[in-house]
Formats: sequence, C-alpha cells, structure tokens
Amino acid sequence: MKNILTIAALGLAAAGLAGCNKDTPQENALENQADAVRDATEQTADQIELRADQIDTKLDQKAEAVRQQGENTADKLEEKADNMPR
Repeated sequence: MKNILTIAALGLAAAGLAGCNKDTPQENALENQADAVRDATEQTADQIELRADQIDTKLDQKAEAVRQQGENTADKLEEKADNMPR
C-alpha cells in the first residue's frame, strides 16, 4: 500500500512540475540553440583531444628513439673505453 501511495505522490509531483514549465517559444528556441552550441563545441573539443593524443603518441615515440640512440652511443663509447690498451 505504501508503494502505491509513493508512486501516486511521485506522479502528482511530476505532473505539477510539468505544469510549471511554460516557456515561451523564444525561450525554447534559445535553450535549443544553447544545447546545439554545447553539442558542437563538445564535438570540436573531442576532436582536438583526439588529435592531441595522436601528436603526443608520435612525440613520445620520437623521444624514445632519441633516448635509445643516446643509450646506443653511450654503450659504444663505454665499450671503446673498455677495449683501450692499459
């Protein structure tokens, strides 16, 4: 019985709130425009982030290649030093 009363009360509350929302067509148009702006800018931001991630990955790979090259050069120098006559 409590569940039925709760559901009925929620239904009445929702109906009451729906009746309060009497925006003018101009208000609705501006709210729709605001939603469209949010959606468009969110998509643009997502594309920028995707591109940034791609660039970041490429730069990380280049940085790793530089590290590896430096490590290889350092190893060769150490090997050369180890093979020097004493």
